[in-house]
Amino acid sequence: MNFSILELVLKISAIMALAAAAAGLMRHRASAASRHLVWTLAVVAVLAVPPVRLLLPSLSIPIAGAVPIAIVKDSPIAPGDHGSAANLRGADSVWIPSSSSNSSNLWNPANLLWLYAAGVLVLLGRLAIEQWKSRRLLARTSELEDGEWPALLRECTQRLGLTRSVRLVRSHEQAMPMTLGVRTPVIVIPMVAEMWDDDRRRAVLLHELAHVVRFYCLTQALAEVAAALYWPHPGSWWMARRLRVERELACDDAVLLSGTEPRDYAAHLLEIAHSLGGHQAPALVVSMARPRQLEGRMLAMLDATRNRATPAASWRLLAVALTLAIVAPIAAATGVAQPAPAPIGRAAPVSAAAAAQDQAVASVLAPGTWQLRALPDGRNVHVTVSTNAHSSHGMTIPIAGIDGLAAMLAGPGGPVHYSLKRDAGAFEFEGTLRSGAGGGTFTFAPSATFAPELVKRGFEKPSLAEQQALAGADVGFAFIDELNAQNYARPALQQLVNLAMHGVTRSYVRDLADLGYRFGNVDELIRQRDHGVDAAYIRAMRGQGLPNLTADDLVRGRDHGVSPEFIADLRQQIPDLQPSIDALVKARDHGVSPEYVKGMRVLGYQLTLDELVAARDHGVEAAYVISMGTVGYSHPTHAQLIQMRDHGITPAFVQMLKQPGVTPPPVERLIQLHDRGLTSEKQEPESYRADLRQSYGFLARLHLAIRHMFKRWMG
Repeated sequence: MNFSILELVLKISAIMALAAAAAGLMRHRASAASRHLVWTLAVVAVLAVPPVRLLLPSLSIPIAGAVPIAIVKDSPIAPGDHGSAANLRGADSVWIPSSSSNSSNLWNPANLLWLYAAGVLVLLGRLAIEQWKSRRLLARTSELEDGEWPALLRECTQRLGLTRSVRLVRSHEQAMPMTLGVRTPVIVIPMVAEMWDDDRRRAVLLHELAHVVRFYCLTQALAEVAAALYWPHPGSWWMARRLRVERELACDDAVLLSGTEPRDYAAHLLEIAHSLGGHQAPALVVSMARPRQLEGRMLAMLDATRNRATPAASWRLLAVALTLAIVAPIAAATGVAQPAPAPIGRAAPVSAAAAAQDQAVASVLAPGTWQLRALPDGRNVHVTVSTNAHSSHGMTIPIAGIDGLAAMLAGPGGPVHYSLKRDAGAFEFEGTLRSGAGGGTFTFAPSATFAPELVKRGFEKPSLAEQQALAGADVGFAFIDELNAQNYARPALQQLVNLAMHGVTRSYVRDLADLGYRFGNVDELIRQRDHGVDAAYIRAMRGQGLPNLTADDLVRGRDHGVSPEFIADLRQQIPDLQPSIDALVKARDHGVSPEYVKGMRVLGYQLTLDELVAARDHGVEAAYVISMGTVGYSHPTHAQLIQMRDHGITPAFVQMLKQPGVTPPPVERLIQLHDRGLTSEKQEPESYRADLRQSYGFLARLHLAIRHMFKRWMG
């Protein structure tokens, strides 16, 4: 049961994700009707997954990493008893997660099933109640057969090319225009519609008839059913919501395509929504105006560049066929347990307690596949090996390290067979090689003496998977001796495997030691390797004037993007730069890039790294400096720029205060005026006049006198 539920969740999640991706790609190009078609097909697909799964033959998909658990009648396997290979082959197997824990009674699968069933019943019951409300609403309406409504209905159906019969009724209690019914569609018009003019009546009928033409009542009902059946999955509710949004946008597009002016239609919709939006309609009907969606619909109506086309019949058929081609294999797919070890160099460590399983799993360690390509340096090749469809590992190997490989690469090409021998075992490669590239299959033969020798040296006996990982990363006795020569504490077998997994090689250890980095702990080697610290990085950082970086400094510099190239670019803009790693990390974190420094230098600001960080933190950009120069502040100091930015001084504020022929006030006075809340002369006339007298002198007083005389003359 657990596997079936998990399988169903994965399948419907995949379908929803594909629909979301398709709708996202169509967001700015396709019409709302096209996106609605995508979500409609997604709803139908998730509803069809269970029956299609039962009707189609199973499509087996190998699941790597699953644990086959032997279930033998009348002979249960005790915890920790792995059983023999023969027992594993003879027992029935089911796929379960590789790690499990005892769950409480609350989370018992049976209880969860009952909870799910209760939710489905409640939601389906709600739909039944909504259906009853719709019928009750329809029973209290009267046919609209008098006046201009029948003629207007015929006109609108002809515009939209509708051939189905549609009833038009008047509601005496429900205020919102709406459409309901799948087999026999009915449009419900409120009593207040008698007061509408012909244009509004036509717009309303066109919108509601668009629901009928495109069977939107049916699609909404399917979406509600899908949400009820898959209610624990949030994607089902989100899918139903997207369907509603695109449905209304598509109907609006249909109205506009029929010839209605966008602004007139938007005005009708706005008035209907605000005057009648408080009335609720049953969930299984589609009403014309929901206030919560109003803003997006109004913007879409007024967008002249928007695609409003309806998908052609050929495109709809193509979309249905594509959906069938995608959904059928997804629905038929069934996970089949296929245990497999981790690939060369990345094997998940297996403890010594699992050594008894070696013979049972030896067959899945090999064969695998390989691909080879010669590197441009002419001395190395890159070999990628894969042990299953989901995992692979790449190795850079000297050409001279493989007997006869140089001749094979230089030859005309053809079938090849070569070996890669390591302390832990040998890899035998067979395949085809031509023009410096090739591929084929490989097998791994573990060394019979490697494990006993490791035990003699005080290590735990490795499993076959661990031995293959060590061989893939060339972690052998020379590597162990190198660690010993560099005074590292003897690692445990698990640490050796971790070194292999993280790509710590003998040359890596030696290169770091030559540069003075001996950590004594192999875990620190893994940390440095994981963060991208290598000999080339250390040498380049020393070349930029940082010779004494600690291990933590190296990791911090790498993590924060302090590269030698970054320092070199900064030095071009700041020739006397003498940075510390702390200052560089701070500059990098605060967004001080070489481009930012160059922009400030072009404007005449020769700032230190700390001053640049302060300016960047306060939002002082080159664009801000240039804009302030256009209103009279051509070259403020670094401190003044920060002050103006902190106090919210903008060019617009300065422009508001400027008077013809008057010099802008000093920065300090400008900040005082802004902090006093002066945004216009009318707000604080007396203080404004005082400020002008103090700041501008005779010209300001003359300006005020002329303005005062003008006011008196006008009064």
